[in-house]
Amino acid sequence: MDIFVYGTLRDEGVRNAVLGHAVPVVINATKPGFSQRWVKGATYPMIKPMEGQVAQGVILCGLPESDVARLDAFEGENYERRPSTAIAEDGSTRDVYIYEETAGFEDGGFFDLADWAARLRGDFIAGFMKGRGFDEPEN
Repeated sequence: MDIFVYGTLRDEGVRNAVLGHAVPVVINATKPGFSQRWVKGATYPMIKPMEGQVAQGVILCGLPESDVARLDAFEGENYERRPSTAIAEDGSTRDVYIYEETAGFEDGGFFDLADWAARLRGDFIAGFMKGRGFDEPEN
């Protein structure tokens, strides 16, 4: 299964800690008509439809069901895995799944991965990840 990720799972260390291994094939991709947004008051994002915007992300390619189950657990009950499409870096349209929030979270503004890594990665790992039973990333 191919999954488009747009937030904290773009961080290789976080992704490896969640899955327990590196993903062999990761492709840079975009999701036109969507934007990564902070969940207001949280250390992680959501993705929202927004005309004229383009969400940046990566496609995790060829994941086995065991990896998908770990991602489902990581995303939790407030996100649902749904079929979608994304544009791979070679310009091709790829069938993917994407985690969309279902809880009606408030939009906290544009989510930038570099900003998250500099300011909140440590809090995210100590709070969110460990709270869900995932190990701390090696990097």
